[in-house]
Formats: sequence, C-alpha cells, structure tokens
Amino acid sequence: AFQLVQKESHQVFAMNWVLIVCPILATTVLQVFGSEGGPAPSPVESLTWTYAAELQVPSQPNNSVIPYAHGLEVDSRDRLYLTYWDWNTDRRACLVRWDTSSFSHSPQIVGKGHELAMCKGGTGSYATDSVHGIRRAMEPCHDSDGQCEYLYHANNNQGLFKTDLDGNVLWSKYGHPGNETDHLMPPDHSFTPTWFDKQPESEYLYLADGYGSSKIYVYDIKGTYQNIAFDGTEDGGTRFHTPHAISWDPRFGQMVVSDRTNQRLVYYDIDKSDPKTFKFSSEEKVDGQPCNVRFWTSPHGDKLAVVPTLEGLVYVFNGKNPKSGLVHTINVTKDMGLRHGHDDPHDAIFTRAGDIVVGTYADGHVGHWRLSSSFDVIV
Repeated sequence: AFQLVQKESHQVFAMNWVLIVCPILATTVLQVFGSEGGPAPSPVESLTWTYAAELQVPSQPNNSVIPYAHGLEVDSRDRLYLTYWDWNTDRRACLVRWDTSSFSHSPQIVGKGHELAMCKGGTGSYATDSVHGIRRAMEPCHDSDGQCEYLYHANNNQGLFKTDLDGNVLWSKYGHPGNETDHLMPPDHSFTPTWFDKQPESEYLYLADGYGSSKIYVYDIKGTYQNIAFDGTEDGGTRFHTPHAISWDPRFGQMVVSDRTNQRLVYYDIDKSDPKTFKFSSEEKVDGQPCNVRFWTSPHGDKLAVVPTLEGLVYVFNGKNPKSGLVHTINVTKDMGLRHGHDDPHDAIFTRAGDIVVGTYADGHVGHWRLSSSFDVIV
C-alpha cells in the first residue's frame, strides 16, 4: 500500500522523502515540510536547508523487509549503504545500496547476506542475531596497487567482518576478542559489538562493544585482536557506558566515543602507530542519547558534524559541542510522522553534497534532508 502526502513549507530545514517499512505493511510516505523542536540554534554562520523541488521516492529492496534499520555509509561515488535486519528468511539480505542521485530506483542487495549475519529477524534481545554498524575506510588495495574502499561491519551476534563495497567478505571473526570461534555466536552481556572505526593511514581498528562490556577493543586491519582494551566502566562507569559508536573526527584528529548512557561525546587522543595510546581529551554533553557522529566538509571549507539521538532529535553542529555549536535540529519524530518510542534514530550521515540521511531502529524508517546551496547567518 502506498500513500503520497505533500505539504509545502518555507522552513529552513526540510525532509524530502521517507521510506517506512514494517513486517506486515509497506507504506511509503513522501513529506516535504520543516523541522521543529529541540534547542534553539546559536548565532553561527550556517548552511541553509530547504526542500527539494524533485519528488524522489526510494523503493524497498525486492523480496526483502526492513523492520529495523541500523548503520549507514556513503562511498566516494556517493552511493548510500544501509545495514538492516531482514525478516524474509529466503533472501537473508542485510546490506543494500542506493545511488543517492536516484532514490526512485530500487536499491541493490549487496553481497551474500548470510555471510554477514543470520539476517532472519529477531527481537533485538540477547540470544538473537543482528547486523549493526558499518564504517567505510580507504586503504591500500588487498590485491592491487593503489587505494581501495572497504567496509568494516560490527554485528551484535559477535560477528566482525571486512568486505569490499560489493559485500565480498575479506575476513570474518566470531566470538569474544582473544577467544574467537569459527561460527556466529549469540550476543551476551560480555560481548555485543556495535561499531568500528579507524584513523586514516593507520593499521589499527577500534571496536566499540556498545551493548556488551562497554569496552573499546583494538584490532588490526587484518582482523587480529591486539590484546588491548580500554574499559569504559573504570572510574565507576564515568569514563563511558554503552559506547554505541566510536568515530574518527578528522576536524580535530581525535577519536570520539558516543557515550549513550551518560549522554556525552567523549574525545580521546590516539596515536596511529601506537594502539596503546587512548588519552582522554574532553567530554561534550548532548541533549539525548547519542548513537554515532558523522562529519562533512563543504566546498567552502565549513566543517560540520551530525549526531542522532534515541529521543528522536538529530543535531547538526560545528565544533565539538552539539549545544554551543548547534546549527540546526532535525525533529525526526515529527518530520517522519512517527510515534514517539517508535523512532529511535540509530545513525545519521552526510552525503557528499551535504544532505543528511537518517535511519531509525524501530521500525525501519529512512529519511532524507536535502541541503540548499546558499549560506546564511542563523540567529
């Protein structure tokens, strides 16, 4: 069933499409209207947002259902990737790719889903399985000269993967760090990984165990655990708790942990040649529970970040602090017409053009906000 709704607005923020998929009913709703809610933006030079003139409606994957959307990525060709649970046990797809210039086309199912995860559903509880975060990295090619793009996957079922952009698995690891197995494992309270990231040109990966031990584990790009872990439960849990994601912030040359329980972004200094270095730098409060942080530099050199929160608000900001550097707030719950408690933005990412795509956990919603080409001062 498909329903098309269009509303005009002259607000500076707008969302130009939403894909809503649930296990029983697939309904695509196109909405064009402004965002409201959240803290007022600071007087900063900011990008102006407006709705897109064209009406683009992305399609769901063929023979696939998206009850829960998790991680997003954008490659150098501006193609958008989504990890999700698939309740269709025949297909077991869990990674799809759109061309961001044409969301009206059905996305391509990427790779062999069953190699990435047992993508046949679950409730999100322990003893089920789930894909989760993905992160793109540019590295020396495995089988040729030059640089290639790869995806690092952190799955709740204790499965860690490195793939190329077509989903071909280069390595896979299962089980607890230092005690790996050769098969998928049920998540447990001591290890339920959520996200990878790495410093450019580094041999080391940092893995956030967001739903398990609240530790950051260090691997190398070949998937070998380095016997190094940073414990978020130290100092009575004030270091970080539920580190849902870890992200390399190229603007400051630091790692930032999305400390969801403590509602903070926590910055750390690292050394790309010494994986034992993980030194606290600063903490930045967030109005809500942050799930990830992404970054974008405009053609004019403006450097922005976006952080989605479980409460349904997504903050676009400059600097480190989403409050003092706030550019704008996207009210995902209102813009998508979602019921509070069934929104849960889990990831948000910039396209190469500066648009923002948001994926929500419950129930499988994906939304797109288009960036205009002008610059204004927002007061």
